[in-house]
Amino acid sequence: DGYLRAMARHQLLPILGWDLLLPLMDHLERILVMDPRPTALICYDDADVISLAYEFAVRGISVPGDISLVAAGNIGAARYYKPAMTYIEADYQRMAAETVEWVLSEKLESLQEQVSTQIPGKLVVGQTSAAPKSRA
Repeated sequence: DGYLRAMARHQLLPILGWDLLLPLMDHLERILVMDPRPTALICYDDADVISLAYEFAVRGISVPGDISLVAAGNIGAARYYKPAMTYIEADYQRMAAETVEWVLSEKLESLQEQVSTQIPGKLVVGQTSAAPKSRA
């Protein structure tokens, strides 16, 4: 939902029809032939960013000059990647703790509808993302 709202706010067409939870490496060839090619990809995790950055470099596509890469899930590899990776860091320990509390809670017995809780994340901006180049 956040992806679609942000794309609409910037008057961009979202890429639909993909299972957005699949690693983007599965869609590399489709991404390469898009016209215009996306200027940024939000990847499943650090491993996707590392793999895509390598594949783009082999093809002469600059990260972040031609395309920005952001990892949506920090699996710990981001701190070892150079240049510094841009990633979204979630508080997985807090999510797990709250999940356990809810699952073990008596509140679930009387729950009549879906409940959600918000746990803040953090965007760590590194050198795998930049403002898009003008396409004029």
